[in-house]
Amino acid sequence: MSTVTPEKEIHWVLLWSILIVGLTCLPYLYAYLVAPDDMQFTGLLSNPMDGNSYLAKMRQGAQGSWLFHLPYTSKDHDGAFIFTYYLFLGRFSALLGLPLILTYHLARVVNSFVLLFVAYYFLSLFSLDGGARRAAFLLIGFSSGLGWLAVPFNVFAPDLWVPEAITFYSIFANPHFPLAVALMLLTFIFVLVPLKFIAPAGPQSGGFWRGLWSTPSKRKFLWYPIGNECGQTSVAKEAILAGLSSLLLAIVQPFCIVTVYSVLGGYFILRLLKERHLPWSEIMRGVVVGAATAPIIVYDYYVYTFNPVLHAWSKQNITLSPPLWEYAIAYGFVLALAAGGAVFAIRRRSKANLFLLAWVIVNGLLLYAPFSLQRRLVTGLHVPLCVLAAMALSHYVLPRFSPARRTVTLGAIIVLTVPSNLFVMATLMGGAAQHDSRLYLYRDEAEAMTWLEENTQPADIVLASPATSLFIPAWAGNRVLYGHPFETIEAEEKKALVETFYQAQTAESVRRGIIEGHHITYVFYGPRERALSGDQLETDPPLSETYTNPGVMIYQFNSPVE
Repeated sequence: MSTVTPEKEIHWVLLWSILIVGLTCLPYLYAYLVAPDDMQFTGLLSNPMDGNSYLAKMRQGAQGSWLFHLPYTSKDHDGAFIFTYYLFLGRFSALLGLPLILTYHLARVVNSFVLLFVAYYFLSLFSLDGGARRAAFLLIGFSSGLGWLAVPFNVFAPDLWVPEAITFYSIFANPHFPLAVALMLLTFIFVLVPLKFIAPAGPQSGGFWRGLWSTPSKRKFLWYPIGNECGQTSVAKEAILAGLSSLLLAIVQPFCIVTVYSVLGGYFILRLLKERHLPWSEIMRGVVVGAATAPIIVYDYYVYTFNPVLHAWSKQNITLSPPLWEYAIAYGFVLALAAGGAVFAIRRRSKANLFLLAWVIVNGLLLYAPFSLQRRLVTGLHVPLCVLAAMALSHYVLPRFSPARRTVTLGAIIVLTVPSNLFVMATLMGGAAQHDSRLYLYRDEAEAMTWLEENTQPADIVLASPATSLFIPAWAGNRVLYGHPFETIEAEEKKALVETFYQAQTAESVRRGIIEGHHITYVFYGPRERALSGDQLETDPPLSETYTNPGVMIYQFNSPVE
């Protein structure tokens, strides 16, 4: 039997990672290239509403803040040490003098490579031969579900609109989804690896990491997931690494810590049921994870409970899971194969297999826990499903074919899992081809927002149409009266006020009441506002024109001296 050298294996992972990440960049490049002369692509395709909110957080960091303030509300409130990752990206972008959207995508690309390499590292924990390990990696990187088949029946399964559910979609969507999954995997690795999940059995089983860094001169650069052959790390180092990775996870995506706690707890219970005793060394590393992350979780609970504005936001920020049958469609062939892999895992009941079973079972239950952000807890679930699916392929499916046909069969199965990802990209590219107003700014609008950024204060409140107000905190850095259905407090009421302000028949006294009642400093009037009010906005002093270009006027409200 031929073997694959570690060097060839890492080259294989690198080449496929470049292909996966490169594919996620193509729709963005297309949207940029098809922008008409009078429009500017924002750099956001997947859920631009959330994407602009991430850029708004980066804008606050670029302005020098380490405390987050809701920019989509006019209500004053204390800042909080949350969304720190995006604040950091903003400060990093300002330090290097890079446009925020460029930093956003650089972070997305870098984090995607980190995720893919960590995922392959994670796969080395399991008794998978080289072919199964590659199958699992390709499923993680490319697979989705059968949502594309359900669209004609007016069913939109989560693989078409929930980026956290699918690894490829997570890589495509934003920087923090792939980073969060990578940190989850690292946390699990650092807590559980001393269990010696795999037995060294040559380059086809775990050789990727063992062989590549097996010399003493290189060993110091990599922490090893394999026992004595590579040298055993100290208990303290294992605990420190577990604590550090989980702490970073709590900062990047706090509710993923709920998944980590729950999955580890479920795994320890399965170990107790199987072995009649608890794995105390692993539990102690889990305790370190809890100690490292508890301050962040407690602080977040305090902030969202006792900061009135953030509390009001959290009450209306509800993202519930879709029905279970929609998740079944969303994972499609992967789920069907994973069911076969689960049968194999139950029969073998190795420590690694118990962990996979715990992750899938516990995470599935969490999706319907009494928690307002339950849908977000699907983050990372795609990974164990793909590992179980690869086990089914390796032990039940591929052995039925001759060696010459196994590669073709595997390729065909993976191709069958890809169409939903292609459907998502094609749909978003279709929106770009039609110059969807959620994806593009008119150049006059972009120039006006640059003027706001350079000539106004972040605390100034700008009144603009609901569509324009989505962009202003991200591209100008100002606050708005309404701009986001979740991040604007009393969103429906504020949206109605904004629409009333721009209606042509609205009395000037009503407009002035809105401005004075909500401490508006500037009024934005551009193409999206004209769509609400007609060709002209009637204004009287003390509202005076302070900026103009061919498509946009900005008015400033100067409160009269009493």
